[in-house]
Amino acid sequence: MKYTVIIEKSPNNYGAFSPDVPGCISVADTYEEMLLMIREALEFHFECMELDGYPIPTPAARIEMLEAAGQEYVIVYEQWPSKWLAYIPDFLPECDVEGSSYEEAWDNIRRVIVEYLAVTERSGDSLPEPAAWAETMDIPHPSEVPA
Repeated sequence: MKYTVIIEKSPNNYGAFSPDVPGCISVADTYEEMLLMIREALEFHFECMELDGYPIPTPAARIEMLEAAGQEYVIVYEQWPSKWLAYIPDFLPECDVEGSSYEEAWDNIRRVIVEYLAVTERSGDSLPEPAAWAETMDIPHPSEVPA
């Protein structure tokens, strides 16, 4: 199954998580190491879930790119049991919204982005440098992995 993975660069390392798999994260010194570690973390997480009798989460997160001030930022949409969350990792917590549907979260994040950009422009502040992006990883279901 293909899972969205959000990657964030900090001053000292890289971090990654999948919005579809809460609690499964990885941190590493290099980008390449982090890609290997998040893949291993997801595979191990799924193995443990299956052993404990929990269902493997179905990929549902969506991403899109926002261009603002000549930069590209990732917008993440997470599906929860009763709502959708939408946020921009680089703008947290200023651009973090909910909606009862994907479409409502989509509308809400656009409204918040417009307000955030206007406030940033009026204050003379610059937008943060993009430090997050998304990739898709094909992670097999544990039942598909040879023993």
